[in-house]
Amino acid sequence: MRDLSGTSALRLELRPSRALAAALAAAHVLAGACLVLVVPGVAGVALAALAVGLGAATARERGLLRGRHAVRSIELQADGRASVDFAGGGCVPAAAGRALAGRYWVILELQQRSRRHLLVTGDMLDAAPFRQLRLWARWGRLPAAAAAPHDG
Repeated sequence: MRDLSGTSALRLELRPSRALAAALAAAHVLAGACLVLVVPGVAGVALAALAVGLGAATARERGLLRGRHAVRSIELQADGRASVDFAGGGCVPAAAGRALAGRYWVILELQQRSRRHLLVTGDMLDAAPFRQLRLWARWGRLPAAAAAPHDG
């Protein structure tokens, strides 16, 4: 794939992660349980309900990739630039040199007024594209073989 400047690009279409959604929801349910234990009475129950509601919204948007602020794809340029496309039509560049990669996850920092990070888990991409994303996150650029246009 070529972008408007004529350079090679690799577009990674993300798919929903039920595991990430479940982990996000579980973390918020546990936070709600802690609030019930720490804050007495109706206030604790209300705060717990808010925490659980926030968890459901977060799991829906970040894990299940639903809603207009959900990420749809990541485009990696051969020159090291990257951008993230949202369901609502927006596109935001990822901060160069600010990505972290582990064996099963990659975290991208998005260049927005508010600091936002994108967690991509291994089950959101097939194995080969996830490996390319991990390499980009570690090296700050795509390997030449990944950036080359593919026949198909």
